[in-house]
Amino acid sequence: MSVEAVDALAREGFDHFDDFAASVRRLLPDLTRQLAAGVSGAAGGFGGVQVVGHTDWSLAPDDERAAVLGFFEAWWLDTLRSPQPLYSVDDVFQTCATATRTVTPYLAAWVAEAPGGTADVHLCAFLDLQHLDLINEDERMIGWWTDYSRPEPMAEIVTWVLEHGVDRIRAQGAPSDLLSRLELLRIPGYEERWAAYEARFLT
Repeated sequence: MSVEAVDALAREGFDHFDDFAASVRRLLPDLTRQLAAGVSGAAGGFGGVQVVGHTDWSLAPDDERAAVLGFFEAWWLDTLRSPQPLYSVDDVFQTCATATRTVTPYLAAWVAEAPGGTADVHLCAFLDLQHLDLINEDERMIGWWTDYSRPEPMAEIVTWVLEHGVDRIRAQGAPSDLLSRLELLRIPGYEERWAAYEARFLT
């Protein structure tokens, strides 16, 4: 199947297909090959892997679930360990989270990487890009989230940043300005955090 055809189908909603489960099984081999090769457009832009995320993988047969989760976890690790990954870390994180309906294994894999390596370089860039959305708890940060059975994962990400992310990038000499902005995440309530951000950085 062509890259263009796979990209178009990957962005469809589940109600586009007469047999949704069969269509996803048909799409996945081409989609994962194209993602791994860096030629897919489904790792960038809103709704990139929406159709995959509509599958509840906890209910899938063991072999299918293991294959899908195994691919996305391996793709994520390869991205973290690559100085110049084929897609941005932000795009891959969002794609993995949407496809598998969780952020938990990807955050766990990030913190399991050796401190001071390429993963921490990516972490610093990721937090620099996303710090305002974290402060505001802006759910659009994970704009492709499709697991309607659980809330947006913002609280989980904020907790992880405070418990692991800030210390890791501080140890690598992250800019003091970024660290100061991330420390605002310790203020409970996004409205209070935003007020503190405005007072400190916008006046």
